Amino acid sequence: MANTEVALQIERAVLGSCMIYEAAIWKASEIISRESFATEAHALIFYAITALHDKHLSADALSVCDWLEKQGGLEKAGGAEYIRGLEIIADPVNIDTHAALVLDMAGNRQLMGLALEMAGMLRDGTFEDNYSKVQSSLLKVAPKSSVKYRDSESLAADVILKINLRYSEPVECAGVRTGYVDFDRKFSGLLPGLHIIQGRTSSGKTWLALGIAEGCAQHGVKSAFISLEMTDEDIMYRRISKHSHLKQDTLRSGYVWYRDAFHRWCKRDMNPDEQHCYSEAGRK
Repeated sequence: MANTEVALQIERAVLGSCMIYEAAIWKASEIISRESFATEAHALIFYAITALHDKHLSADALSVCDWLEKQGGLEKAGGAEYIRGLEIIADPVNIDTHAALVLDMAGNRQLMGLALEMAGMLRDGTFEDNYSKVQSSLLKVAPKSSVKYRDSESLAADVILKINLRYSEPVECAGVRTGYVDFDRKFSGLLPGLHIIQGRTSSGKTWLALGIAEGCAQHGVKSAFISLEMTDEDIMYRRISKHSHLKQDTLRSGYVWYRDAFHRWCKRDMNPDEQHCYSEAGRK
């Protein structure tokens, strides 16, 4: 029951956003359709919103109610009071995420219906025939390609919406904080997309990438550091070296190497303070 209520609440947020912000209609229409909604009421409301939008008319709650009443579907859509209440829970900032969740839940409902249908069909027939039936049925509900093209008008409307929201509610860092203050200020944090760190050999690219991954993790974002050159232990030696301020050769050998007054290389055992430093660094 809780999951069903959460799904309906997400659908309400999508509908409310579409009735308040025109740009939200563009984004939602690219991801979902009338058939994506769990209830007939929500499907009717979304249909009314898109129908008004296609005619370049306002799709606010009052207009949606008026359109549905003329079509004889206002009561089926939950009534005027229910539709007006949807604007209260609008969340246009997360319209992308919410619309994708609506699509995902619609796909799961299709799969559950297919599973129930196939359970009855698979009692008879050979494995090969049944396997072919399952494959054919799954293709009908397979997700469409995620590659989408945006026209400049809808893209501009989306960006303007986000700029307006930031104008009214400014933030210091729009992306994920990396721990590098200058980087976060210059680029507003780590934003979605592909980022390439380029530089000469031994210029610090790996240290920077590892530091960004650690910074993101410290701010609650799961991070993975993948290297085609180093083993997992090599990466951890680098991390402990960075946080303990001890050289890697010291961590690997157990000796601290230094030059004496005559510039000769000498060695000594690590002291308790240094042992405490790398132990603490390993917990970070």
